[in-house]
Amino acid sequence: MLKFKRRFYSPPLICWTGVSKIDKTFSYDLTAAHFIPHKDGWTWLAPQPPDYCAWTMLSMKGEKSFLPPEELKNNITFNTIHFANMRWRLFRPVCSEGILLCGDAAGILDPAAGQGIFNALLSGITVANTVVMCIQESDLAAFHLAHYDDWFVREFEGKVEQLRLYYEEHGITVFGREQGAGSRDKSAD
Repeated sequence: MLKFKRRFYSPPLICWTGVSKIDKTFSYDLTAAHFIPHKDGWTWLAPQPPDYCAWTMLSMKGEKSFLPPEELKNNITFNTIHFANMRWRLFRPVCSEGILLCGDAAGILDPAAGQGIFNALLSGITVANTVVMCIQESDLAAFHLAHYDDWFVREFEGKVEQLRLYYEEHGITVFGREQGAGSRDKSAD
């Protein structure tokens, strides 16, 4: 409705998640989460002893079976498997007169970034401070909005670079050479 543009920072990515029953044949440490990189994505296992394991998988968008990971393929899956678009994207601008976006409403990275809740809290606090400044110094409101917009973009792009490097270090090749930061804008309507 607001006609925000989206700036993409990754190719199309899809994530699916579920919970499977485990038993004594589960070969992973039950006291730790496990990040398992793959060429075109990753699997994350989070054991919930003694009987369950939550899991999440991410890969390039395309033909997918949306089945549990290979590590749990012979185990019973409970409830519905959920999936979501996890393409890294930033909405532009993240604020204008009368509206400020924060958290996932402003920019989305996949769960491997591990900072979704932190980003939501920090950007929410920064939005609240920006609103207060706009009220206290209404003649400088445009400046305060531009400052918040610039801050959020710098924070987001810094996390994009960290996550790209993390993927590179783990041999995950979801990015082609042509994929640059902020590769294109597209209307979000």
